Amino acid sequence: MRYCLDTNILEFMLHSRETDLHEDIFAILSDYENTLLTSSVCVHEFIHLAQIGKLDRGKRKTNPDDILKWIESTGIEIVSVCRRHLLRYSALPMHNGHRDPNNRMT
Repeated sequence: MRYCLDTNILEFMLHSRETDLHEDIFAILSDYENTLLTSSVCVHEFIHLAQIGKLDRGKRKTNPDDILKWIESTGIEIVSVCRRHLLRYSALPMHNGHRDPNNRMT
């Protein structure tokens, strides 16, 4: 099965906190038969969070330059946003006033 990971899940993985996730999510991440994907939009947001210090844990600083290498080292495939995605995005309804365009895109 293929699963698209959002920024929140990537953060848990970066800090080796997968076991803090719901057991169903942890099972998905642990199953080597699953294909894990993330969008280029999530990677963009993740790098930004590293740049502003939101991914730092105490004295452990997250280097924005290492984000892409880290994602690739986990085997997560980065999917670029293309025209087909943008067309689908334009048709998505707004739910509960949710206004974060990055979350809606991913």
